[in-house]
Amino acid sequence: MSAKAFEVGACTDKGNVQPNNQDNFLVKTAAWSGLSIGLFAVADGVGGMFGGEIASQIAVSHLLNWWNDSLLPHIDQSYFDGDRITLEFQKLFLEINRAIFEYAQSKNEKMGTTLSVLFVVGEKYFIAHVGDTRIYSFRNRKPFQLTEDHTWVAQQVKKGLLTKEEIKHHPKKNLLTNGMGLAHAPKIFSARGIMGKFDHFVLCSDGLYHVVPEDEMNKILLKKSGTATQLSEKLISLAKQRGAYDNLTAVIVFSHRSIFKKLFHYYKA
Repeated sequence: MSAKAFEVGACTDKGNVQPNNQDNFLVKTAAWSGLSIGLFAVADGVGGMFGGEIASQIAVSHLLNWWNDSLLPHIDQSYFDGDRITLEFQKLFLEINRAIFEYAQSKNEKMGTTLSVLFVVGEKYFIAHVGDTRIYSFRNRKPFQLTEDHTWVAQQVKKGLLTKEEIKHHPKKNLLTNGMGLAHAPKIFSARGIMGKFDHFVLCSDGLYHVVPEDEMNKILLKKSGTATQLSEKLISLAKQRGAYDNLTAVIVFSHRSIFKKLFHYYKA
C-alpha cells in the first residue's frame, strides 16, 4: 500500500455557542518500504475556560513528538506486530495522562481531555481511545462504531437501565467516566483490525455526532460529492446549521485499497 492509499481531510470549529475551541486534531501520513503509515487523532478538552484547550493540545503535541522522534526514525518490521503497537500506545497514553495531570496540578486547576487515535500501518489499523470522542468505520455501506463511550449514560445502557434512544437527550449524556488527565491511570480501550476494500474512517468529537448521527454521516460519505476535506467541512457546516452548541471536529480517512479480506478483531487492554 503506497502513501497514496488513503485520502484525508479534517475540519474543526468552536460551534455556535462556545467562546473558544477546546478540540484539537492530528493528521500525519508517511510511507515506509512502500507502505502507507498514518496517525490520526481527535482530542476534546474538558475543564475551565482554557484548561480543556491546553489539555487537548498537550495530548496532540505528545502524539506529534512520538511520530517525529520515536516512530519515523526507528520504524521497522516490528511495527506490524499488534501486541507491540498496542503496548506502545498504552505507554504513550499513560505519558500523556501524566503530563496533563502534572500541568493541571502546577496551575492548581482540574483539566482533561478525551483522546481517540487511529494508527494505520500497511493494511493494519490500531485504535487507542479514552473518553467519548468516537472512531467510526464505514464498510459495506454501513457505519460501525469502533470505540466505546466512557460516559455515565453509556454505563446505564450496558446495565439495561436506559435505552440508546433515551440517552440522546439525557441531561447527563456528556458526563465522562474516564478521561486523560482526570485520574492517575485512565482505562485505555484498544482495538485492531485489517482494512477491507475501500474502508472509510471518521474520527469526531461528541459535538458532531450528537447533531449529525452516524447514519446521516454515512449517507454523506456514500455520495462522496467532494474531497475528504470538503466532506469534513460539510459535516461541520451541517452541524452548525442545526445550532450545534459544542465544539465540532471531524477527521475523514478514505482508504483506496483493492485487496485484503474483511476481518475485525477487538479486545480491551
